[in-house]
Amino acid sequence: AAMQAGELDIVGISSSSFDAVDTLRAIDGIQEFKGFGGPRMDHFNAARAPWDDIRVRQAAQYAMDRVGWNQAMTGGEGHVYMGSLLPPTHAASFAVEDYPYDYDPAKSKSLLEEYAAEKGISLPISMMSAYTCTAQQAADGCVDVPEQPITITVSSSPQNIARAELSKAYYEAVGFKVEMDIGGGDEAKRTFVTKEASFSLRGYGLRPHPSGSFNSYLGMGGYGNNGGWGTSPEQQEIDVLVRGAVQTFDAEEQNEMYREAQRIYMEAALGGVRTANTPSYHFAQSWVTWEGEPDPKWLKYPSDNSLHMQDAWLDK
Repeated sequence: AAMQAGELDIVGISSSSFDAVDTLRAIDGIQEFKGFGGPRMDHFNAARAPWDDIRVRQAAQYAMDRVGWNQAMTGGEGHVYMGSLLPPTHAASFAVEDYPYDYDPAKSKSLLEEYAAEKGISLPISMMSAYTCTAQQAADGCVDVPEQPITITVSSSPQNIARAELSKAYYEAVGFKVEMDIGGGDEAKRTFVTKEASFSLRGYGLRPHPSGSFNSYLGMGGYGNNGGWGTSPEQQEIDVLVRGAVQTFDAEEQNEMYREAQRIYMEAALGGVRTANTPSYHFAQSWVTWEGEPDPKWLKYPSDNSLHMQDAWLDK
C-alpha cells in the first residue's frame, strides 16, 4: 500500500512472500530487480561413512527432485542447480549442457542397494560413522565425533522446517532413514569444522567476489566447509585450485580455476545436495531509477543487497 501511494521508494521482499511479490508486480510504475543467492543445500559430510562412498553421495543427488523443490519452495522462481555454485550471471559460473544427476529415485535406490550389499548391511541407511581427527586437523579446530544417526539439522523457521520435511521425504523414499533436529540449526552445529552435521540445511553463502565463497565452502577445513575435512583426491584437487585462484591477479585465469573447482565438486558429488538458487526481490518506483541503469532485468548480488541497491540510487 505504501509503495502504491508513493510513500516508499524502494522495498525488499522475502522470496517466500509470494503474495506480496505478485501484488507489487501488478502496480503500474513499479520496477522489479531480482537477485539470486547461492543454491540451497542439504549438506552431508563427505569424510564420514556412508558419505565417503561416491555411490551414496550420488544416490542422494538422484533422490532430489530439484524442479519440484524449486516449485514448492520458491514458486518456481529460483534457478534450479545445474552445476554452478554461483548464479548464472556470475563470471565464474560453471554451466553444463546435461546435468548428470537428474531426478531418478530408481537409480538412487539401486546405488544404495549396491552399497549396502557390499557392506553387508540392509536398507534403510540410518547412521554416520565416527570420525577421528588427524593431529593437523585437531590443531585447526577439528574435534572427534562418535557414530551418529543421519539427521537433518534445521532452524525453527517455518520455511526451513518445510524445506527439511521435503528433503526428508525425498531421501527416505529411496532408502535413507533421516531424523530431524528442529531448532538445532544454529551456526555452530551447521559448520563442518566440528563435523557434527549430516543433512544440515543452510544456504551456500555468496559474496561479490567468489574467493569469499569458495575459500570458505570448497576449500579444506574452512569455515562451513561442506567437504567435511575430506581427504579424497578430488577434494585435494579442489583445494589446490581454490588456493591457486586466490594467489593469481589474472581475472580470466582465476575464473577458470573457480569453474574447474566447481566441475570437480559436481562430478564427485561432494558436499551435499544442491537444489536451486533462491531469489531475492527489490521493487522500486520509476522515479528513483535513471536512464540506462540499473536495468530492471539486472540480477543483483544478494550479499548485502539492500545496502547495495539503496547506495546505488542515493549516490546517483
